[in-house]
Amino acid sequence: MSILQTFLILSAVVVGSRSQNALSAMPKCRHEDKECIINVCNAFFQLSANGVPELGLVPTNPYEIKNVNVETGAENTPINLKIQFKRANMTGISDYKINKIIGFDKDPRKSKFELYGSVKLASLSGPYRISGKFLLLPVSGNGHADIFFDNLKLKVVMKLDVETRDGKDYLALKKMIITMEPEKMRVNFENLFNNKELSDNMNAVLNENNDVLFKGLQGPMQNVLGDAMAKIYVPVASKIPYADFFDKDG
Repeated sequence: MSILQTFLILSAVVVGSRSQNALSAMPKCRHEDKECIINVCNAFFQLSANGVPELGLVPTNPYEIKNVNVETGAENTPINLKIQFKRANMTGISDYKINKIIGFDKDPRKSKFELYGSVKLASLSGPYRISGKFLLLPVSGNGHADIFFDNLKLKVVMKLDVETRDGKDYLALKKMIITMEPEKMRVNFENLFNNKELSDNMNAVLNENNDVLFKGLQGPMQNVLGDAMAKIYVPVASKIPYADFFDKDG
C-alpha cells in the first residue's frame, strides 16, 4: 500500500472518530525524499475536497469565492473585458496532482517552495456581469457563467516568511504565485446581449478563439486562483510547526 493510500485511510478513520489529532495520521518524510513529500502534498489536496478541521483545511470542492473581478486590456486594445462575479464556485483544487517539487529543505529560511502539477478539469462558475470588447466586438450581459480549464498545468511558487513561536518555526505566506497553462479554455456566458441567438454566436466566437481569450484573462485569473489557494492552505502552515511535517531524523 502506498504512502498516499495509507495517509488517506488513516485520516478518514481519525477524522471520522475525532479520537485524536489528524496530524498523527500523516506520514513523516525526510527532506531529501521528494517522492514522499509529493505524495503527502497530493494527499492534502485530495483530503481538502471535504475539509479536515484538525489540519485547518476548509472544504474545497467546490470552494466559494466572493467578489471576483477580472479585468484585462485598455479601452483601445482588441481585448478589453471586465468580468464580475458576486460569488463564484471554483472546482478542481482538490484534484491538483503534483509531479515535481523544488525545495522543502530542512531550513525553511533558505528553502524554496515550488509545486508543479496538473488538474484534469478546473472550473469557475456563478452569476456574472460582463462588459467590454473582444477582438473589437462589443460584449455585454449578465446571468450565469461557466469557465472551464481542460488539462490545466499549474506551477505554484510560495514566497514565505518564518515565524518563531515557543521555540518552533511556522511558515507565514507572503505571496502565492500561480502560473496557469490549460490545454484549452471553454466558456459559456448565458444571456449575453439579453438575446439567446446573439449570446450563442458570441460564445462561439469566444470558444473558437479561446487561446486569445485565455492570454487576455491569464494574469487576472492567476491572481484569483492564487488568492483562493492562499486562503485555503495558509491555516495549515500557520497551525503546524514546519518541523512536524518531517521525520525528526531527516
